Amino acid sequence: MTNARTSGMLRKLHLSIPGLCMLPLLLASGCLDRTLDNGMTPLTPPVAIQWPVTGDTLNPGVLEIRYDIQGASGFDRCELYVNDTLQGTFAVPVGGMKPSIVWKVDTSLIGARVKYYIKAYDVDGNATSSSTMTNILVMVSRTPPAAPYNLALWKVSPSMVNLSWFDSSYNETGLEVWRKSGSAPSVMIQRLPPHSISTNDTGLVNGVSYRYVVRAVNAYGFAQSNEVSTGNDITATLAPTNLVATALGTHQVQLQWDDNSTAELGFVIQRRISSGSLYSQIAVTQPNVTVYSDTAGLVGGTSYTYRIAARGQFDQSEWSNEEIVLTLYVDTAPPTNLLAEYQAGPRNVKLSWRSNTIYDSQTRVERRLNTAAFLEIGKVGSTVSTYIDSTVQNGFTYTYRVRVYSVDGHFTLYSNEASIGIPSTTGSSGGLSADEAAILRRNR
Repeated sequence: MTNARTSGMLRKLHLSIPGLCMLPLLLASGCLDRTLDNGMTPLTPPVAIQWPVTGDTLNPGVLEIRYDIQGASGFDRCELYVNDTLQGTFAVPVGGMKPSIVWKVDTSLIGARVKYYIKAYDVDGNATSSSTMTNILVMVSRTPPAAPYNLALWKVSPSMVNLSWFDSSYNETGLEVWRKSGSAPSVMIQRLPPHSISTNDTGLVNGVSYRYVVRAVNAYGFAQSNEVSTGNDITATLAPTNLVATALGTHQVQLQWDDNSTAELGFVIQRRISSGSLYSQIAVTQPNVTVYSDTAGLVGGTSYTYRIAARGQFDQSEWSNEEIVLTLYVDTAPPTNLLAEYQAGPRNVKLSWRSNTIYDSQTRVERRLNTAAFLEIGKVGSTVSTYIDSTVQNGFTYTYRVRVYSVDGHFTLYSNEASIGIPSTTGSSGGLSADEAAILRRNR
């Protein structure tokens, strides 16, 4: 009895609510309508519009929509819809992450409020869309543009600078670059298209101060960026001079130069094969360095040309003199086992070493007083492997080194260094070189 009554009630419910019996089937098959207002299945990653957004005001003209797509590398194209009408399709450029979407805001829309959204497709044809931006008023703006910002300067060479900045205006008709040199008034030197973000200025004179601003302009005025300067009104970075290149073997060249700048950030070293090839950069040193050893890919018996420049905070100096050097055809071994022996009776230092080549023309002897620079104090002929230094003074420490000057006109590397202290007694500076005597006077 109970079963019959229940069965009858279910039949009545079935008749009064059409389609209810299909609900389990729909849920199981996933046939519910999950589309968005724009008719698309929701996908990730989303499209996020950054500008213009709901409530903004636009000028008629061509504008680029700023937007982002998370994981944009998987997308194939984008579509722009204005007032639910397709305005254009924008393909992903070769090697690009997302296409540039350009909206041509027609003058017929002046005074109207419009809406738009972006639809993006991946490579499989799946689509996702942005939120719809609404209540966007199109009108002719009668205000000046917004100012460029973060203007920066890089001095590419003593005669050229690069200027770069961020553009923040949508209603500019162009940009102007203004320059002031020394005490002269500012003048406009370039007029650039709207939304430009960089330019070069050439023909500058080294040592002259140049100041720059960039203006965004339209028919109702202009807005000016921050000011930047070359900084050369204080001190120009001076070029190094007296560059000397010495071959120390088949695969090693030593460079030495004079540092003429007081605030360089380092030195740029360039090299080329002397037979007409282009220069290439091989190193950038630390500041105040005046010696560099090049061992990068040199070939024996080959002529190389070198030049160097000082790099400053705002500029790079002119290049030094060019120096040509021929690497050795055969490596000549340097002297080894240098020993220094103090002989108290004659008060001198006897040096001895091992010569490792039969191609020596001379052996040059150098000495350093305490921590000063090495100075050449003498030389001996071929096959000689000893030297007597009779100019030492009591109470000082001397360090020695030697190198061979070969018969083909090249120096070998230096030997090991050998140091010796002379016992202290009262004495004068007699016997010292002029440079060593000056060091002695400074240290007293």
